[in-house]
Amino acid sequence: MMKKIFIAGATGAVGYPLVQLLMEAGKYEVYGSTRNIDRASILRKMGVTPIIVDVYDAKMLKAELQKVKPDFVIHQLTDLPYGLPKDRMPDAQLKNARIRTEGTFNLIGAIGKIKLEGFLVQSIAFMYGEGHLPHLEAEPNGTETLRSFEKMAIDAQENSKIMRYGRFYGPKTGFDNLDLPCRVHVEAAAHACELLLNRGNGKVYNICEDSEYASNEKIILDTNWNPEFRLPYAGVVIA
Repeated sequence: MMKKIFIAGATGAVGYPLVQLLMEAGKYEVYGSTRNIDRASILRKMGVTPIIVDVYDAKMLKAELQKVKPDFVIHQLTDLPYGLPKDRMPDAQLKNARIRTEGTFNLIGAIGKIKLEGFLVQSIAFMYGEGHLPHLEAEPNGTETLRSFEKMAIDAQENSKIMRYGRFYGPKTGFDNLDLPCRVHVEAAAHACELLLNRGNGKVYNICEDSEYASNEKIILDTNWNPEFRLPYAGVVIA
């Protein structure tokens, strides 16, 4: 019997390649949330059951999750503009903070009493505080907002895992390459998430292709993750 996976943010920069990987694996029944009807039709063509819902509609989100009763929930929700233009970032940072607080709270509430095999949550690896480099997962994230967000996610389920991603580049990000430390290609980020569904006993993982700022040793040792991973096939680009 195939395991059910619900992806919150299934058509985002990491969510979309993650969907491709899970469908290619052929052993999951995948449900993906989106607010966009056009994107829902693309998910459907890929074999995913789309769920058109806004994470801020707590009542509807809970109704949908309780119908699906997933084995795994993956939180890949963000609210950032393509290419991170400087003039839009002040507003975008507020919106993204709301996703991490209210959005995560609603998602956890929607899961309710469903005992998951895994609750995987996107966080960031490039916001540690002062300390020796490279930063390790045992160190707390650098802001109170991030610390509270991660604690909320870890406390939500026995099998919660925090994925502290590096700075994204690749399709749908607006960046073909990055020279900054603590970076990760979105397809490699998606691959790490896929591996963590069934591997790794840790609660927090740095997921970055370099270890200049944050160490990636733990994710590689626990899952045999390849930081240079890329999808072996061309996917449909969502506009």
